[in-house]
Amino acid sequence: MGFKTALIAAIAVIFALSNWGTIFSTKFHTLQNQDVLVVTAHPDDETMFFGPTLGYLAAGRRHNRLHFLVLSNGNSEGLGELRAQEMEQAMAYYGVPKSRVNVINSPTLQDGMDNEWDINEISAIVEREVEVTNAQTLITFDSDGVSGHPNHKAVYKGCLDASLLFAADNGKFNMLTLYSVPIWRKYTFCLDAILSKFVKFGDVKYSIVSNAREYHAAKTALSKGHKSQMVWFRQLWMLFSRYMIVNDLSEVNFVKVAADRGDRQLAEVVKVKKDAFSIKNIRTSAIPPKGTRSQPARRVQSAKPVSQASQASQASQASSSSTTSIEPTQAAASEEPTQRKPVTRHAKKVHEEL
Repeated sequence: MGFKTALIAAIAVIFALSNWGTIFSTKFHTLQNQDVLVVTAHPDDETMFFGPTLGYLAAGRRHNRLHFLVLSNGNSEGLGELRAQEMEQAMAYYGVPKSRVNVINSPTLQDGMDNEWDINEISAIVEREVEVTNAQTLITFDSDGVSGHPNHKAVYKGCLDASLLFAADNGKFNMLTLYSVPIWRKYTFCLDAILSKFVKFGDVKYSIVSNAREYHAAKTALSKGHKSQMVWFRQLWMLFSRYMIVNDLSEVNFVKVAADRGDRQLAEVVKVKKDAFSIKNIRTSAIPPKGTRSQPARRVQSAKPVSQASQASQASQASSSSTTSIEPTQAAASEEPTQRKPVTRHAKKVHEEL
């Protein structure tokens, strides 16, 4: 009897772990069939903090294209060049090619707790990246930056400035921020998934919880991709941090942001764009049929024609129904680099219209 009870308990535990994400994640379908830009401050931020989100977005059945903008190469210890390479290696575990990873090395955006970053420069870089990638959704830190790092907070401010202007031009554009939890919740690991499921904190809209396979993928990308950063406290982070298994995302209310800044005209423009998109969304259905992918209105041409082998690799990747791979994929190495445009000020266009 004791053996049967233990066996049933073991099966229940295995089922719970394998379906953990399905049980506790918020059900939402807005993040599929689109280009998503993830903006962070340093290499390894994306897997340390955004692992569950990456696992969700990278699932083949959702047909997303992930792009990464890292605003510094993390050169505080003289390892900037190596960390930039590690960033590309880590993203290969999610099937993201080098052409969709952009690590910035600017003299005025250097890694450091005492380094004050120029918000205008960040905004300009983000604007350019959104235009190049044709991203419809931007994901980054919230105003507290998860760990309170000043570089993280600056990234949020720069992304908010850029996103507000894109929202005034395109009602479909969306910005999601990673909710910063208090210290007592930060190291509760998977137990915090239960709390996030039944108690809503702040303005959190979506909760994403990794299952065992997705957690292993994030852990592998962090430990094998960012090898130079695997000091003792990051080893503990992988074992105890709730950010390795739970992400709470808040959606930025652009109308409120513009109104709070005293720009009523911009707030009205954003509201009109959002309302127009919502009406169109209701009439035409926001979710394309399964197995299809919406085509962006504009696309940056590749620097070189894409070969037939590359097209076949991309088609194979799109048809995959698995979630995240724990080995670097061939597709990550086959995609041609994206031709980048010089920094442009999207704000000029918006203000001229206003």
